[in-house]
Amino acid sequence: MRYAVLVSAFFLAACSISIQSRAGDPLPASENAILTFEEIDVEGSLMFLTGFRFLPPKGGGSEFLAILQDGTVLHYRLEGNRAKKLGGFSLPVHHKHDCGLLSIAVDPDFENNQYVYFAHCVSPQFTAVTRITFDPGNYAAIPASAREIISFGTPEAVYSLHAVGSIGFDPDGTLWIFTGEKDVSSAVQGAAQNLGALLRVMPNRDPNAGGYLPAEGNPFEEGSGKSPVTYAYGFRMPWRGIRDSKGWYVVGDVGANIFEELNVVTAPGQNFGWPLHEGPCRGNCTGFTQPILSWGHHLKEAFRKEDPFGAFTEHRTGWVGVEYHDPPVDRYHGQLTDKILYGDFCAGWIRALRFDGNGTLNANDHVAHMEMTVDWTVGPDGYIYTGTYPLSITDHGVCPRLPPGTEEDHIPAHSHIIHTVRGYETEGGSSIWRVVLKDR
Repeated sequence: MRYAVLVSAFFLAACSISIQSRAGDPLPASENAILTFEEIDVEGSLMFLTGFRFLPPKGGGSEFLAILQDGTVLHYRLEGNRAKKLGGFSLPVHHKHDCGLLSIAVDPDFENNQYVYFAHCVSPQFTAVTRITFDPGNYAAIPASAREIISFGTPEAVYSLHAVGSIGFDPDGTLWIFTGEKDVSSAVQGAAQNLGALLRVMPNRDPNAGGYLPAEGNPFEEGSGKSPVTYAYGFRMPWRGIRDSKGWYVVGDVGANIFEELNVVTAPGQNFGWPLHEGPCRGNCTGFTQPILSWGHHLKEAFRKEDPFGAFTEHRTGWVGVEYHDPPVDRYHGQLTDKILYGDFCAGWIRALRFDGNGTLNANDHVAHMEMTVDWTVGPDGYIYTGTYPLSITDHGVCPRLPPGTEEDHIPAHSHIIHTVRGYETEGGSSIWRVVLKDR
């Protein structure tokens, strides 16, 4: 078994915690328990993973779908530390640069309707959310069940960039979608084009039809000049985000040249400022909602400095991963309860935050390091899982490393093709990891 031990001490009370292994056997209580990543042995090729979700217990609770950027959807069953491939299918997508098959969400009524939703690029200009009916008895027939729920974009877009972020569901079945601005920043502040926004729609659930209705609670009416499906706006590229247990939407908004933002949507109609502001708003901030956190694009950035393994790069891509709330089994013994994991795709640091009902931070701690994380979820076993992009992409302009000696500190030189941390190497394809507590 290979483990990635990429963390600082995960401050646990030695006298009060008896850590459980995955098999349920107690490990000795220890103040040196640390958060680690245990790689899942995935059957077959898993190149350019962009997301994955577990399916509800109709499949025993251990089955999941993984999506690849080229449009491939793979069906697996988790068997201990191995993921057995059960089958798969492909969807037609525009696959270039940031574009491809990018996000996945499972319908809240999946056990009855078998619906799964995918966000993907249609062209350099346009993006869609498509629903399929998942029938593992006939993988070949699944693509024919596809129905487009909503599409958005602009003919002004030139590049396959900033298309769509996370998608998910409110408890009442409302579909929420974080959309990028397609590198057309002028399209954002008008809130009319569904770009740089949080959208909320009620999808048509007729198996023979697509489409949607604007969700209840959206702030803008038809004819107002703003889109009736827009709930909040003023984002650049809200990539990975969640709906938390308070009913708030928390997202990492990828910045341009100066700051990454962590934004919290607490009310309809909020405007987060892009392209008029990046990072903390300065000057005239009337009508804008400030990020709850932001961090800069430089080696001296504080969160990177707290991470002993912070990647040697000035590139930054912020994300929000998962809230650890009401799991079926608490695998982290209260240390992550109601905390949200967030971090930076390029720098690799991972932190856990918690805020109260007023949006005030009462926890924000460094907990781990893992670069190139693309998606997070909580499994039916109570463990957190994450997937990573191939680390070799640092050689192709994504999160490029600075030359050794650029900064005189404790950060070792990083290889471009093979990434070495604490004595093991990874190269090639994507990976899926289980997040576990282990004794040091």
